[in-house]
Amino acid sequence: MQRQGKTVFVLLMAAGVLFLVLAVRHGLFGKARTQGSCLPEEDAALRYPYQQLSGKEQQLYTALYDAMAAHEESVVLPYECTADEYERIYLMVRMQEPELFYVADTYQLADVLTETEIRYDETAEEAAAMQRQLDRVVDEMLLTMSLQPDEGQKLLTLHDLIAKRCRYAPSSHASDIYGCLVEGVAQCEGYSKAFCYVARKAGLQVMTIPGESDRGLGHAWNIAEIDDEFYNIDVTWDDEDYLNGAVSHRYYAMPDTRFGGHFANPSAFRVPECTADKENYYKKYGLVLNESSQMGTYCHQWALSYSGATGFLEFYCPTPEIYQAVAADIRSGTAIKSAIADLCTGGSFRYTADEQGRIVGILFE
Repeated sequence: MQRQGKTVFVLLMAAGVLFLVLAVRHGLFGKARTQGSCLPEEDAALRYPYQQLSGKEQQLYTALYDAMAAHEESVVLPYECTADEYERIYLMVRMQEPELFYVADTYQLADVLTETEIRYDETAEEAAAMQRQLDRVVDEMLLTMSLQPDEGQKLLTLHDLIAKRCRYAPSSHASDIYGCLVEGVAQCEGYSKAFCYVARKAGLQVMTIPGESDRGLGHAWNIAEIDDEFYNIDVTWDDEDYLNGAVSHRYYAMPDTRFGGHFANPSAFRVPECTADKENYYKKYGLVLNESSQMGTYCHQWALSYSGATGFLEFYCPTPEIYQAVAADIRSGTAIKSAIADLCTGGSFRYTADEQGRIVGILFE
């Protein structure tokens, strides 16, 4: 009887351990959401694309997000869905949840899916170690952002921090936040995901927009909400190598009418319209030239306050006529050289000209 009792006890203990493992794995103690649930209200509020989904689609989004966050290799879907339905939501999760950098690009499809497998590029242990590296970088960025007084200046600071930290180049992590923030090498998807990730950590509403450039190439950028208005932001195209470490703002906080060359993927989700320009860099910081003669004054004011070896000034011209006059003045160089000659020892400069955006830039050396 004693041996039988011990056997029963061992079996009960084994069953108990198994129950605990399954309970933790499936969130019975509050670590995961139940089947068919959606994101908490505070998380959903920071995710405009998620808000555009139906209640049913939100359940699928949440199920995939939870499984990926827990590094699950298989997931039972909350409902039977077609390949097209599954692929759309899967790709949305991969694009809008940048912290899932360790999830592989490849995924499983079938005509009808009720469960699926998820593939990963890193093990859970490797991903955790990489996350610790990310946390150190992001914490520094968040501290710098916290010193800014409003949402617009926080996002402008983040825009510049990422552009200065990263360079555009291919790599094994070029399309994720690890490549951009830790390795300092990324392409457009990595830039835009990094911007979304850090901004969301700061409690700001930012989304990643998948689409194409005017050359028909795949591209990604961001839309951010600032004081209840939406603005286009493209950190990738503002990170210009020839600026010697300076950062352009041609694509920061732009309305749709001045954000040329970007075409959002219409099948991803309904992209919000961006009509405001209050937070536009040139308008907010008084860098609008209403006549070409203002150029010399602006340059002189800049030179008085500048103490570095290299500087970059940008201006927006409201009309094509003003732009052409300003561009002609810059090419001649006379007014600019006169304005900075007694204050900048080098006295030399290069210029950039964006006729479509009517933006001119002057790089002093």
